[in-house]
Amino acid sequence: MKRRRQLLNMNFDCGPRWLIVPTAMLLLSATVARGGEPMIVYTPGQIIEKAITHHDPNGVWDTGRIGLRIYTTYSDDFAEKSGNKEVALQLLLAPGHGEFRYTKHAGPDTIEIALQEGAGSVKVNGSSDVSEADKARLRLAEAPLYRDYCEYLYGMPMKLRDPGTIIEPNPSSMRFNDRVVWRLKVRYDPEVGKDTWYFYFDHDTFALVGYRFYHDESKNDGEYIVFDGEIVDEVSGLRLPKVRAWYYNDGDGHLATDNIVSIATSEQE
Repeated sequence: MKRRRQLLNMNFDCGPRWLIVPTAMLLLSATVARGGEPMIVYTPGQIIEKAITHHDPNGVWDTGRIGLRIYTTYSDDFAEKSGNKEVALQLLLAPGHGEFRYTKHAGPDTIEIALQEGAGSVKVNGSSDVSEADKARLRLAEAPLYRDYCEYLYGMPMKLRDPGTIIEPNPSSMRFNDRVVWRLKVRYDPEVGKDTWYFYFDHDTFALVGYRFYHDESKNDGEYIVFDGEIVDEVSGLRLPKVRAWYYNDGDGHLATDNIVSIATSEQE
């Protein structure tokens, strides 16, 4: 999970960019009053576990194979930078077994990334002999970077259990995108990442409804992502945010919108 800041600046199209909770943290709590209702007390660990129960009640993230088809549309400004107004992406995620596949169709180009037990490959239009010009034009990176980026984006909130994740001990209750949420602040050990993240969970269902990151919070840089709806795999019960709209923190300009068109899971053989 190293080089997370680098990942967020690359055009991988799992989005326009790119924990083990210490036991002692479970003793810390947030106390919130909502109107005249009784006080509600939750620890960061409780919020995360309730969110994981909502999104992945049967633990398929750690044990299964997850197939996603994603359709992304870019804002005009971002399309000019990336060279495409829209892309189609197919993902196969099996983080518990070291398997990852990524196929992106963008204009005339098809990019295929594969990783199996540490061995990775990158192909463009069916060829693994990729010119330096194409690497620069398509902003290609090594296979593990694609895996880390996509697993991070689509593996939340389960990825909040990863080693190196530092969750601030005091959740807060606030409004995000016109809904009441729990907000958790997350940082990472220096060897993992330097960005600051905020994760927003529905106050009642604990569904993850968005997140925000900063490279330097004092500069209000970085982006925030707003979720809309959920897509559910009926076989495994895995429940992911369906639509993700990306915006700049500074000025709220829209970058892109990802839409999960389909989801399918199977047990790892």
